[in-house]
Amino acid sequence: MFALLLLILQGQAQTPHLTGEVRISIESGTLDADLMLSNLPRTDNYSLVLNRGLNVEYFRDAGDSFHYGYRFEYDRNVNYEGFQYHFPSTGDKGRFLPRAFRVKYTGKFPVISDTLRATDWGDWKGNIAFNGQSVRAAEQTAWYPLLFDHETGFKHLDYTYEVTISCADCSAIYFNGSEPVKGQQATFHSDLPVPLMIFAGHFDFSFFDRVGFVNSGLRTEKQETLVNLADRIIEFYEEKIGIPFGKSSLVFLNTTPLSKRNAWMFVTYPTIAIVGRPGNYSLRDRFDPETFQIRYEAFYATMAHEFGHYYIGNYFRPNSTLFWFFGEGLTDYLSFLAVRKLVGEAFQQEKIASYCKQVADFEPIPLHKVTRAGEICEWYKYRYAPLMLLAMEQEIGEESMWAWIREVLASDGQVTDYDFLLSSFARAGIPQETINYLVEQYIESEEAKQNVLGKLQ
Repeated sequence: MFALLLLILQGQAQTPHLTGEVRISIESGTLDADLMLSNLPRTDNYSLVLNRGLNVEYFRDAGDSFHYGYRFEYDRNVNYEGFQYHFPSTGDKGRFLPRAFRVKYTGKFPVISDTLRATDWGDWKGNIAFNGQSVRAAEQTAWYPLLFDHETGFKHLDYTYEVTISCADCSAIYFNGSEPVKGQQATFHSDLPVPLMIFAGHFDFSFFDRVGFVNSGLRTEKQETLVNLADRIIEFYEEKIGIPFGKSSLVFLNTTPLSKRNAWMFVTYPTIAIVGRPGNYSLRDRFDPETFQIRYEAFYATMAHEFGHYYIGNYFRPNSTLFWFFGEGLTDYLSFLAVRKLVGEAFQQEKIASYCKQVADFEPIPLHKVTRAGEICEWYKYRYAPLMLLAMEQEIGEESMWAWIREVLASDGQVTDYDFLLSSFARAGIPQETINYLVEQYIESEEAKQNVLGKLQ
């Protein structure tokens, strides 16, 4: 186990560096890339993930002297959005990964600008989205080669970079980790590793108190309200967790989906993205038009959830069988703790009651029986998992839960399976007798769901 942990930490310490050029057309829905990926870790049990809509012209050596032969396959349990490529060793009996390589590819994607012809659902963070006015391509899309380590389950998303982005039919370009620019071409540079996201098209941007606003449509008064809310959430998390909230200035980005009904937020730190159609779900719809204050209490919870993803998803990256339990379930529990402080107990109780109602007919698989991450479904990770943690909090108290959260965050790089969950409780100072009780009542018992709901209702 120690050797595996050391291997994981060594892999994480190696930060890949991306250079090259990306050419985009938002009118035709094309993305062409000629890139060099360097400073790669030493591993022979890996995959390079690229979006399924990208057609590889070649992989070449760093000196641009010869082509690498390659193989590819598709396993949605490794990555839903992309094919997984590798370079076979001699005799195709293994894999090897050079310290650097070049890759050139091109892709063409649907341009969905007509709302009437859009599907009801079908957009998500991992979609390379051309809506006629812009393109959105976050790290989950695998628009750039992501390195996945099969032995540790660790996916390299954060790269340093020096990348030139060209878009002849755009008027502005934003690349995560750099300031947005006006124009049709710009070279972006970052020595601080971040997940890579492109947003290019026709949009305006501005800054308020060092916070960026990209395509937001917000007047200054609303920007101030949002910055103040962000500061309150960040201060709460920093106080309770004891870890500073990042080194980069935040950027709020607003855009529309490729579907009629999808509306959500996601984090590609330091970007907080709001995806929704104007009228109800765009960023500016969240504010009272006269007072400029936030209109809906639920927006506090959504913001708290997304800011929680800095700690769970960026600072601490879950993997393995309980990927979604930690990645979304624990993050949503964090949002409950923040909402309790920022909004009050009454709204939290309303939210708990709503969650309990939504999972009334849901049959969760016990955590100790989960064998792959996908078994923790949408209802589980966004509704039942936070309820389970709230029920445990009723047993051991909020401060013990914060101690556990701090222990989990300090354990980045470990395999986040069921054994990790139990050992993290112990490392947080929770007595073994209490751990046994929590496991029996809320995880492994046939009546676990009834016990969770009974504790909270």
